[in-house]
Amino acid sequence: METKPGLFGLNHSNRDFTLPESWGKNQFNSSFPAALLAFMESKGLENVYLVLGESMKVAHSKLSTRQLFG
Repeated sequence: METKPGLFGLNHSNRDFTLPESWGKNQFNSSFPAALLAFMESKGLENVYLVLGESMKVAHSKLSTRQLFG
């Protein structure tokens, strides 16, 4: 069975990852974050979420992929 090139979890993408142009800067940069989120969700990992706290200081928190997408 031949494996087609692709990104994790993007089984129903409008991009054809068998084409070289799908791996170019503009298309890859918009597809990769979705694939990374899908991978992290599959491993049970949470995303680091940066927020501005009091006194405009950056505070780190965690956010699940499910919470991110609502």
